[in-house]
Amino acid sequence: MSLIIEDLKKEASQIQIISPIGGKGSRALPIEIISALRNQLGKEIEKELYVPKHILKVKNKPLLEWFIEYFKMNGFKKFVFLLNEKNSEIKEFLEKAKNKYSDLEIKMGFDPKVKNVGKGKAILHAIKNGVIDKTKKSILAFPDDFIFYKFAPLELLLRHLHYRTKDKKIIATILLVPYIKLPYGVAEVEEIKVKKFKEKPNIPLYASTGMAIFEPEIFAYIEEIIDINSPFPVEIEEAIYPILAEEGRMAFTLLPSGEDWIAVNSLKDLAKLEEKLSKGGF
Repeated sequence: MSLIIEDLKKEASQIQIISPIGGKGSRALPIEIISALRNQLGKEIEKELYVPKHILKVKNKPLLEWFIEYFKMNGFKKFVFLLNEKNSEIKEFLEKAKNKYSDLEIKMGFDPKVKNVGKGKAILHAIKNGVIDKTKKSILAFPDDFIFYKFAPLELLLRHLHYRTKDKKIIATILLVPYIKLPYGVAEVEEIKVKKFKEKPNIPLYASTGMAIFEPEIFAYIEEIIDINSPFPVEIEEAIYPILAEEGRMAFTLLPSGEDWIAVNSLKDLAKLEEKLSKGGF
């Protein structure tokens, strides 16, 4: 088994991790509190309260640092981060990361200067500027999609390679969880009565963790389909994934449990992540 892992790590070392992190992220306080403070103290206070989501700390370590170390542990050495040029905090973090992780290749690309970017436009712009290498396999992943399963990227790679021995049409494999946990209770009703009630149930729907592996052919789809001048943000999951699925070119693999993934979209999610890590969940 160790020989298989080492062989996979050699393969992984040549794969580029693409991580679009150009969105505004989240704030250090809930929007209701910021709105109240803005009304009292003016708009200027908003800048002081803003913290990019990807450098929020969990157990005294920014999400971006957890992300880099997670993939490094799995043998990945090439990173491409796509960010907003105005985001000086993230730029500064990544410049320091280049020195800290001198054995890694960490590149930065910047969003196109258009309104309403989205991950699709960011990736297309990085392809055209040569920041993304169109000849390499790639993994798309995000620091705010925190995965606890230690070897998930290597298992994703292994499954993808296996699927392609069976069907060369497959050019993408996405990592899913077998269910999603609703953050609220649900009721089954009949006329005026509640027949059943369940608090925060697990729903048997395959949910995307945000992580996917691509063959280089994916970039031709992106260049052909995504319009960088669209007035709307373009997400690769909306523009590209449905087409790959329809053409039978996308496969999937599963994490063992929905509890192996936390999407950090709020302070509540951040607190949940902190608690799980404090209990040795990683």
